[in-house]
Amino acid sequence: WVYELTELGRELEPILLALGGWGLRFPRAEGATLNATSMMLFLRGGGKPDPAESAEYRVELDGGVWTVRAEDGQWHVRRGEPANPAAGISTDPVTFNELLENPGHLPSDRVRTSGDPAALDRLLRSVGA
Repeated sequence: WVYELTELGRELEPILLALGGWGLRFPRAEGATLNATSMMLFLRGGGKPDPAESAEYRVELDGGVWTVRAEDGQWHVRRGEPANPAAGISTDPVTFNELLENPGHLPSDRVRTSGDPAALDRLLRSVGA
């Protein structure tokens, strides 16, 4: 079985993103982790790419693949393979969260990357900026 959000459910998206944005102002509980889908919502709500950037990325978390696209200073996230990614990253949600908090360190034993390293660095640094 695969769950897919209905149009009615999609109407809740702005509300959930607003709640997530509100929650970003508070420190996370020690040891708290997010699942892959929650990490993508976190990136979308908390990341601020350069408004001049227009790039597409491949993010794989726990076997699920997302297209993450920078456009107009926002991240657009959807499930599925990107057509032409500038860079890609494959890891688990915990490590991805660590990388968003400390993008300067890519632990090779838990992360696989592809494409332009500078582009990947822009993706990871967009949340802390």
